[in-house]
Amino acid sequence: MQAEAEVASIEKLIRQKMAAKDKAKLENGSSEMAWPVTKNTITTGFHDPDYPYRKIIGEHPAIDVRAAQGSTLRAAADGYVARVKFDGTTSYAYIMIIHNDGLSTVYGHVSAVSVTAEQYVKQGDVIGRTGGYPRSIGAGAFTTGAHLHFEVRKNGIPVNPLNYLP
Repeated sequence: MQAEAEVASIEKLIRQKMAAKDKAKLENGSSEMAWPVTKNTITTGFHDPDYPYRKIIGEHPAIDVRAAQGSTLRAAADGYVARVKFDGTTSYAYIMIIHNDGLSTVYGHVSAVSVTAEQYVKQGDVIGRTGGYPRSIGAGAFTTGAHLHFEVRKNGIPVNPLNYLP
């Protein structure tokens, strides 16, 4: 999947940039995360065997959290915005943030963004709005309803977000 390769590549690049710029600020942060949307129903689990697009795009590297279209989306932890992929069309849109301890987060199916690449954000800062309703802005082709696709990666490898959330 193109987004998967982009995320891994961009994470590596941003981590290299961080080594040269403002690294101390990030390393003093916490790896404890907060829910990026009001905790609600998880509609699809991490590597969920019932994921409807599993045979098309592979394992589900995230959890999907039910969230009304346009819900406020917040940074799960302090970090640097590595990538904002959003063009205002129905193409898949996401925000990626790099955190300390080799962690990064990806917020998918966003319908609006409030941050820019290389911006430092604090846990709880508004970073955008959720989406995911079919044929809506930022939803992409593989969605069944309004929700947040939330990934956590450790050293570039998707891990279960529930291991990092309270």
